[in-house]
Amino acid sequence: MTRSLLLSCAAGLAAIVLTGASACGPDVDLSKTLQVSEVFTGWYDDGVGADGTNHMVPSISFRLKNNGTDAINRVQLTVAFWKEGADGANDEVLMQGIGPTEVAPGASSPLLLARAQHGYNLEAARADLFNQKPSPTTGSPGFVDFVIKMFAQRSGKLYRLGEFKVDRVIIPHVSR
Repeated sequence: MTRSLLLSCAAGLAAIVLTGASACGPDVDLSKTLQVSEVFTGWYDDGVGADGTNHMVPSISFRLKNNGTDAINRVQLTVAFWKEGADGANDEVLMQGIGPTEVAPGASSPLLLARAQHGYNLEAARADLFNQKPSPTTGSPGFVDFVIKMFAQRSGKLYRLGEFKVDRVIIPHVSR
């Protein structure tokens, strides 16, 4: 490769790297800069399934507050739903936390909502969700509380934002 071609390739690569970095804003530690605020958790009544059971799923709504000194944009979130004591997530939602529009220092994102696809299917009344006992015949462990673990990703780096216990509250079904 000639020297001028090599320099041209290096300059092009540097421009791509710099453009990519500047498109996402300054490099900040999101675990220190973003605060998960206005958190509301509970069990969403997802309606009656095809099998006639009541489908209940863990849910969280929240905002991301920018406690830093620079505006932030382009943050992806992983919201993982774990049964307490489990060694892995029961479900997870990948979502945009902050889009291309920046969140200024001291400001918060719009309200965000994440709901698991999987939860509990009840043959009993919804109000009995938290009273389910283990069943030796079906192998059901009964009701187990859930914890939500939230992570942010930006510019290829992953940051832990927090852990939130799902409250024992039933959120009514909303028809759309």
